[in-house]
Amino acid sequence: MPNMLFEVLLAIAAIVVAIGLYSAAVMS
Repeated sequence: MPNMLFEVLLAIAAIVVAIGLYSAAVMS
């Protein structure tokens, strides 16, 4: 099984975390 799927999921998770942190910073 190629690693590409894991890398895509990791990138999506990183984007979600970044958006969450940005939203928390803007809301505060």
